[in-house]
Amino acid sequence: MKRAFAVCAAVLLMGAAGFSFGLTGSWSTEIDILPALGLEETSVTLTYSVAGWDITSKSVFTGDEGFKEQFFQLAGTLAFVNVSGLMVFDPMVPAYKRAYLRASMDLLGVGLGLGWYHGTGWDEEDPGIGEELWLGWEHPDVAGRLGTPFALNHLAYLSAYESAVVLDVGGDPFHAQLVLVDRHQEINGLTVNAFGFHKVTGLMLGMPLCCGITFDAQLTFTKAGFGELKLGMNELFTLMDLFTADVLITYGVDYKSVAVNWDVVDFPVVGCLEVLADVTISPMAVTLQGFGITCVLGDCNEIFFGTAFSSDQVLFEQGGLYTFAFDEQVDIFWIALEDITGPGVTAPVNWGLRSGWLAARIGPDPQPSDPPSPPANPWDEWDLLYWLEYEVIALSFCGPGCCGAEYEVGIALYWAEVYSVDMQALWGNNVLDLTQVYPTLLGLSRISGAFSVPVMANLFLETTMGYSMVTEAIELTLGWTFTF
Repeated sequence: MKRAFAVCAAVLLMGAAGFSFGLTGSWSTEIDILPALGLEETSVTLTYSVAGWDITSKSVFTGDEGFKEQFFQLAGTLAFVNVSGLMVFDPMVPAYKRAYLRASMDLLGVGLGLGWYHGTGWDEEDPGIGEELWLGWEHPDVAGRLGTPFALNHLAYLSAYESAVVLDVGGDPFHAQLVLVDRHQEINGLTVNAFGFHKVTGLMLGMPLCCGITFDAQLTFTKAGFGELKLGMNELFTLMDLFTADVLITYGVDYKSVAVNWDVVDFPVVGCLEVLADVTISPMAVTLQGFGITCVLGDCNEIFFGTAFSSDQVLFEQGGLYTFAFDEQVDIFWIALEDITGPGVTAPVNWGLRSGWLAARIGPDPQPSDPPSPPANPWDEWDLLYWLEYEVIALSFCGPGCCGAEYEVGIALYWAEVYSVDMQALWGNNVLDLTQVYPTLLGLSRISGAFSVPVMANLFLETTMGYSMVTEAIELTLGWTFTF
């Protein structure tokens, strides 16, 4: 906590300095109250604006790692060229981690961009990098189209190469990208850092074909020569007025593949019904994965009902090593000899559904006077439970608060299926033997809440809380966001 107080003092000093020197910024903090008191994360962002340029510093602290990361960000214009950059440090070592510098401009309706990216460990959460994912042009519909075959996300190159130069040209409907990478070549026993050709990609999106059908095309050449040609036809046909099919044809050097990606047509229920479905063509089958209904009660007041249907999914991967902690003295290590399937759900992340494993003691708990020696077989005294949340009801609302701002409240109830796992069968036969149990009232598994209340126009107090009826775990965090 001494570290947290030191951070608070530093932020107050920087905030005071900001009022004097024209700095703007924010300070966000999240403190865990339960199950254990500690600092989750606090971040300080300072921006200094001068002559059309923004110079930003972001410092991130966590309770476990201390001063975790330091970001320096640059954004501005040089004549008619937009310039952006980022540099990331590990302040505890200290050591440089990664950086990028990018220039872009618009010339007669054509976007031109040139970027240099160095280092490893890139993350979409890095400040400014989210705008770089599509290299200057916006295609929000590409990410979910045809299993994401038309992604120009250059971050994948940076996971394999220390440095890359990316040149991009874009003007709807055509886009192109050239990538050079540093290959660290060995010449006469010496390591030479030299950029070499890696890949060039041409992309056309939303080209009209006929009958209202559009197609996408992507052609790739690598250092070895021809890479792939992908042709995608969007919404080629509709099935039972419920599902649409996109067709993706891929040509490689020595292969051809055809894939069909199905999507669910929006149902005419005032636009508030979301249907999760999976369609397979051989054999023809429609699997309903779930549905969600959002009822808007006001400007910022709504209630959401979501239900996901469980289906067999891989819970343990072949060769994976898994640990089950039964108490402070007994751990079970288990290696899956093959893929083990069990019930699972497919639902959007924002539904907040969770799943997990829980060791529960069979019979009464031992008394403090009992010897702490573990049993010969832990599963003789313990039961392993698998719980899987599948349903949620969430209510969110807001209202006028202090100083012209609004308070926000979110409350959610979750339901789960709970299964008892036969450890003997799991150990001996590598088979998941499940028996459904009902340990909670009405099948409820968890309740959670989130609150944001303005104290001043530039200060919001925030809290999140949750209680699990299955694990009996209590979660409580307090935080604030202060802008200046």
